[in-house]
Amino acid sequence: MLSRRGQKRVSVRWRLAQAVVTAGLFALWFVPAPLAAQSVVLDEAIVEACYADAPLGAHAPDCAGAAAERCKEDNQGDPTAIAAACIRYEMGVWDWLYTAEYGGFLPALEAIDAQNPDQAVPRGQTLQASEQYWRLQRDADCRLLYALGQQDHPTALAASTRCELALTVARALRLRDLRGGLTP
Repeated sequence: MLSRRGQKRVSVRWRLAQAVVTAGLFALWFVPAPLAAQSVVLDEAIVEACYADAPLGAHAPDCAGAAAERCKEDNQGDPTAIAAACIRYEMGVWDWLYTAEYGGFLPALEAIDAQNPDQAVPRGQTLQASEQYWRLQRDADCRLLYALGQQDHPTALAASTRCELALTVARALRLRDLRGGLTP
């Protein structure tokens, strides 16, 4: 599909599919088989409550990571594998919340853009560019943490995963705040 300026538009579903494939490849590359195979149970309601209760402007709430901590207590097995799997699971819930915010925000901005075709800076395209660069920056920053500590693989993996969690929490809440303050 082409936008009114002839540029190729990429759907949110396509971007989500790309993110899932990228995350899967990252996991296959960096996560050893015992960690990747670890199955855990996480109370997603803890994450959803944290998201709902975080006040405006609080992009690093104390409750972020609480579901992973509870998950580590509730699951049996190798502590390193459990910790990595719990943090990864919570990060996935926050990534889903982030994707939902983005998926609701983009059409709202595109609707405003359609009402104001002569604006200097299209809001929807700006959000899309921001999202692309944010994901690249998050992934690069967190992979750097892994690369710097890879001689101690479990510690490096945990640091990288906690990095992804913290940055995804911040982005989800930031988009929520921006979307809430949306004015045409």
